Amino acid sequence: ASIRPLDEINSNRREGWPYLSPDGLALYYESDGGGAPGEDIFVAVRASREDVFGDVQRLSMNTEDNKERTPWLSVSGNRLYFSVDYGPKTLGIWVCSKGPVLRECLPR
Repeated sequence: ASIRPLDEINSNRREGWPYLSPDGLALYYESDGGGAPGEDIFVAVRASREDVFGDVQRLSMNTEDNKERTPWLSVSGNRLYFSVDYGPKTLGIWVCSKGPVLRECLPR
């Protein structure tokens, strides 16, 4: 097996906490490169396991400009669990369900 950076994902910003969907076609991760304050959760998709990831999009979540971190997708792929950093020493666990628009995630 070869070890290499995911140049299609990595940028000059901070990317981390990757989570690969059960089918291997979507990679969820946090980054501070989305233009909004703090960290956001992004998803990059690919057509097959042999393809590189592309079509990177920031997920739309309403956490009042807090930092979204550590994404984890349910086995069904319908719920996204993640941590929200409210400030010094304060974290919370959130869950959201996919909305009507593909890859849009809103808290419930």
